Amino acid sequence: MRRLLAIILVAFPAVCCTKPGSYEEFIRAKDASEGVYSFDLDMSDEGCSYDISLFTKLDTRVFGRRTSESMPLAVIWSSGDSLSFSETVYYPLDRTIVPYRSGVVMQHPGTWRIRFNVLTAPKGLRGLGIICKRNDNGTGQTSEVR
Repeated sequence: MRRLLAIILVAFPAVCCTKPGSYEEFIRAKDASEGVYSFDLDMSDEGCSYDISLFTKLDTRVFGRRTSESMPLAVIWSSGDSLSFSETVYYPLDRTIVPYRSGVVMQHPGTWRIRFNVLTAPKGLRGLGIICKRNDNGTGQTSEVR
């Protein structure tokens, strides 16, 4: 019995102190600063890759269909004070969750800030969210958001 207790006490901190495998955050439109949604992502695990998806919610009529239009987003990645990467992508508004990048491997692991500036907000936009999932192994980078 003592041996079992000792094993549990040794294993417990190892299980409890690991980082979660994914991170999700949603920012409501009224809380976004001038249409900019800013997320800080912990991408400090070396040897890991990350899958990043976006999600949104639009106010629609009951049983109403989502629009087939796209929402343009200016994306800025930064680490510390230096600008690292920027692009424009288009979020298809007929979907709730959209993959943004898959298999992202950071050349410089750490905390990265990713900002999405909604260039043209659709009517009824409730906000924008992000899902960042950590993978133990990964290669390359792909994108489904155009």
